[in-house]
Amino acid sequence: MSDTGAAGFDKVTLFYFYTPERALPSADVLKAMADDRGVEFVPVSTGPATPGFVRRFSDIALESDPSSLDVAVCGPTGLVDSVARLADQNGLAPACLRSEWFAFR
Repeated sequence: MSDTGAAGFDKVTLFYFYTPERALPSADVLKAMADDRGVEFVPVSTGPATPGFVRRFSDIALESDPSSLDVAVCGPTGLVDSVARLADQNGLAPACLRSEWFAFR
């Protein structure tokens, strides 16, 4: 979000999954960056089953042509798998999903 030459951020939604006591950067810092670029910022501190996340993700899928969506998710295996299931439930093709796993130590 800090690349001033980039465009199209008004079409981006950033779902930030985090554990409040371990968030780095903080949700407040990311929100300020998102606001500066016109990115919709949705902090999620309670996991991928959170009704607000499921509802907003599903709304985006319903409001858009699913083939035009690009979903990128990075996180622990459980998060990546949950987002992949939700994408599938909303009619997104597997090719719309990019993922990268990491584990906490």
